[in-house]
Amino acid sequence: MLTSRLSPPLNRSPIRLKLAGVLLLVGIGHAASLFGFFLADDFYNLNNALRGGWSLNNITQGFLIDNYCFQDGWTPPFLSQFTLHYFRPVFVLSLLLDHAVWGLKAWGYHLTNILLHLMVVGSLFGILREWLPSKDTLALFGAAFYGLMPYHGMSVAWISGRTEILAALGIMVSLWAFLRFDRTRRFTDYILSVTAGLFALLSKETAVVLPLLLTAAWTFRPNRRHFSFLWLLPHYLLLISYLTARAKILDGFPVPPSSIYYHSLDEPGFALWALAKATAVFYDLFLHFPLVFPAEMILQQKPLILVLLAGGAIVIALKLFFILRQQPDNQIRRAALFALCWAVLPMLPTAPILIAPIYFYFSLAGVTLFYLILWEILSIPGRVLDPSHGKGRKRLCYGLLISFALALQVGNALYISGSLHAKRLLYQIAGVVQSHPPAKKVYLIDSPFISGPPKAGFEMLWPEHPFKLYFLSVHPQEWRRAGTPSRIRQLDPYTLEITAIERPYAAVGGAFAMGATERSTIQAGNIFKTDDYTITLSEIVASGPRGLRGVRQFIFRFQSEIKNPDKLFFFYSDGSFHPLNPF
Repeated sequence: MLTSRLSPPLNRSPIRLKLAGVLLLVGIGHAASLFGFFLADDFYNLNNALRGGWSLNNITQGFLIDNYCFQDGWTPPFLSQFTLHYFRPVFVLSLLLDHAVWGLKAWGYHLTNILLHLMVVGSLFGILREWLPSKDTLALFGAAFYGLMPYHGMSVAWISGRTEILAALGIMVSLWAFLRFDRTRRFTDYILSVTAGLFALLSKETAVVLPLLLTAAWTFRPNRRHFSFLWLLPHYLLLISYLTARAKILDGFPVPPSSIYYHSLDEPGFALWALAKATAVFYDLFLHFPLVFPAEMILQQKPLILVLLAGGAIVIALKLFFILRQQPDNQIRRAALFALCWAVLPMLPTAPILIAPIYFYFSLAGVTLFYLILWEILSIPGRVLDPSHGKGRKRLCYGLLISFALALQVGNALYISGSLHAKRLLYQIAGVVQSHPPAKKVYLIDSPFISGPPKAGFEMLWPEHPFKLYFLSVHPQEWRRAGTPSRIRQLDPYTLEITAIERPYAAVGGAFAMGATERSTIQAGNIFKTDDYTITLSEIVASGPRGLRGVRQFIFRFQSEIKNPDKLFFFYSDGSFHPLNPF
């Protein structure tokens, strides 16, 4: 039976040693990320932080990420109009501290992420002990289980994922201190809860759910003492103050325009998209079945598959409901309801945004508590996990941890390979640019997007060599099975032609293979201009029932002669950039 009082053990040393062992295990599980480099948003975020230095005004101001952090040229509307405003002083300060210690040594930033993740795991262990008193072994398993979850690979291995870790750390410490205050009435715990709540809000805006989570803890806490709701009032006042300050700094509450990244509530088809996302998130959170972006968009286009998956989710949810309903212990049911609130509430701020593993970081802690409660229910004598079958229980525990640790390494390997690829490409281009001092404009043909070299990367690593960066096309379209790569040729002194063989381009300058969502953009005859050239789409290849998935041929018509000492062209092939000088 769950109780509200935790009987202190006679000797705390063994549990501390076991917790240290769990943290060591989790740290080893994430150690591979130390070999990674910077990737994608890492360049934008660190560059933004370094521009203003250590001034308080810089740390507490809002930042903007848009297309021009990526390149200076043309991109489709859904990218060129996409902007992200954020107010995250703690995150900015952490990057400045890392830079002061490590400079631009990426492994130091990764080490910070791992240490912060271990602090989150330790805080979760404290919370689990409050909800599962006298179940230290179960709490230790829950901490290890959470710490090694494969989805955390993105949050920990990706430096920009630190925003999730910092916010989760603040929320968990606030919740843990709040639960301790409920039990001990030590005012220092209450002060810590409020302070950690402020830390969370200044780390990432998703921490706005903290007062609601504390309210759920206050509501479902088993056998809580006479505890007035007024103790929660400071958390709500803090939230109001934060939202007021954030609105003033960011000039309101700016949201990104509707795109493949963000869907507004009044957008046609939002309800179907929301159902697809909710279904995918259910399988992601509770079954760890990887249905991340663009799964929600695919399901939206496949109603039959969506109905089957949604029906399966409903069946599983009803089964869990009946398992909980059959329990005579009301305290177990209350704890399970709180765990579900913990799993669902943090996902609400991300509701209009695409599915990404980093958004699961804090919610998976609530899922962990829910798992442990189910474990207790199914451990009743005669049930599936009957304690009399101890060896089977241990094998299941170890099997789950080993499978998670192995899957985590797969995610780490993907991140490391992508970031090291980005590093190699950056240094390849920089080497050529530095050997051509007049070069002021760089054109990349068939450049990969995620591991490609963004403009912010050059500005951060080589600020003394300013130049403009243009992506004439993204996503390498070499069709290896056919052995026929894309080809390029110069038609005249002003015109360059690029043709994709076999596999069409997904989108002109786009980030993902989402041409079907940009039907108005990918049209034969469309013309797009930038300061130095005009792009004419001369041929369209229809593919699939939705059609217009990609472009097969580009014609780049320059307003001045292509042969110019201030222009450098690079063609991506076989995993590297090669200088292109056909003129």
